[in-house]
Amino acid sequence: MFQTTPRPGRLSFEPGEGGRLIETARRQGLRDRADRVWEPPRRLVFSWRQASFPLDLQTEVEVGFEATGEETRVSIEHRGFDQVPAENAARHHFPDQIC
Repeated sequence: MFQTTPRPGRLSFEPGEGGRLIETARRQGLRDRADRVWEPPRRLVFSWRQASFPLDLQTEVEVGFEATGEETRVSIEHRGFDQVPAENAARHHFPDQIC
């Protein structure tokens, strides 16, 4: 059986152009608020970091949305992994450049 640990917090979108994706999390009695880029219907951009990253390191994820007829093409670009130390588990031993 798979179990998850609940993470208190809230994720909300501000509607319309220039709106933000706002993540509010409770950590050690403090409220943290992080703003993200939300440009509907085109893209969503947010920072990401694994718990094992150095404290000053985070990467950036951009999710793009493109209408293609009656469907939507979703593209994901995850930038900044070249800054993650090679020995970090998040790298899965992948080199900086994959040919």
